[in-house]
Amino acid sequence: MSVDQATNPSKISSGSSRLGVFARTTYAERTTQDLWHATIDARWNVLRGPNGGYLAALLLSTMQRRLDDASRQPRVLSLHYPKVPAPGSVEIRTQLTRSGRSMSWLSAELYQDDELCVAARAAFSADWPSLEYDTTVQPKVPEGGGVQITDGLPPFTSHYQYRSMFATPMASGGHDAVGGYIRLREPEPYSAPLLAALSDAWFPSTFAHDRRPSMGATLDLTVHFRDHAALAELDFRDEIFAVFRSRLATQGFFEEDGELWSPSGKLIAQSRQLAIATPYGTSISTR
Repeated sequence: MSVDQATNPSKISSGSSRLGVFARTTYAERTTQDLWHATIDARWNVLRGPNGGYLAALLLSTMQRRLDDASRQPRVLSLHYPKVPAPGSVEIRTQLTRSGRSMSWLSAELYQDDELCVAARAAFSADWPSLEYDTTVQPKVPEGGGVQITDGLPPFTSHYQYRSMFATPMASGGHDAVGGYIRLREPEPYSAPLLAALSDAWFPSTFAHDRRPSMGATLDLTVHFRDHAALAELDFRDEIFAVFRSRLATQGFFEEDGELWSPSGKLIAQSRQLAIATPYGTSISTR
């Protein structure tokens, strides 16, 4: 299956019809080799603008199609968010910055009304025969079935099914992290763009320290894709175990480190972002 087939539901066989809302809303129409157009779907809004993970997935899926080489997997994706786009039409400008024998570097920038809203860079590579070790340990899951989170969350969360195992906006529970089990509410095959979206899909890790209502306005987000073999083994109905922590909030900013784990206990993605802690009702339009 080509990269374009994997990311465009209109070009795949009817046997893969389980691709749905996520694949459609992270798909850009190609105009020229490096110019694309997409529509920001209001259903992915946080409050006044779209979720940063959704925008990350849109740009990564576009870069994958621009590269059009399924043998080279995304290894790192870094994004900056200088302006919040509004729901509606956007333009994506891609560039193949460099492509060597084993690695390719691409960029993608999202514009609305000729203003830069998101700038992304990504590195793609085949596997490298090299040293291997794994000392990662999946965080211990607290006892109990978890708390289903359904009410009081932003519109974009309607796309996900959450089962919180750590701190929640309702109670910290003595945990230093937020997270639990997550998957798409309407399951679709797992992909690197979906992992990028999941890296910014949970409520802020600040709730482990302060229960006052707030949101995290992402300034930058970096996602490392660590195990494509484990990613390929995922069933579309599997839940991902996600854990997010923050150690410091100061001068209005906090960092958040995330881990995404497969059901088999493989660390499949790591993330880090810097965000502004914004109480509900606070405008960030001038950031």
